[in-house]
Amino acid sequence: MISLGDVNEVLWFINKFSIPRDRVYLMSQCTTREECIAKDEGVTKPMAVKLGVNYTPRLHILMGGFK
Repeated sequence: MISLGDVNEVLWFINKFSIPRDRVYLMSQCTTREECIAKDEGVTKPMAVKLGVNYTPRLHILMGGFK
């Protein structure tokens, strides 16, 4: 579920520092493969689409976990 607080935080940084949206990347905060998949699909990807910014996964965790 997308948090209004998270959306407002991203927008604050974009607006405060005049960051072009094509230069903004969202990445889930997670430490396990399962957590990353759940947050990516439920929060991070939809938020990136809603805000018109980029999404990037934590490939190192998806491939082998947090070490």
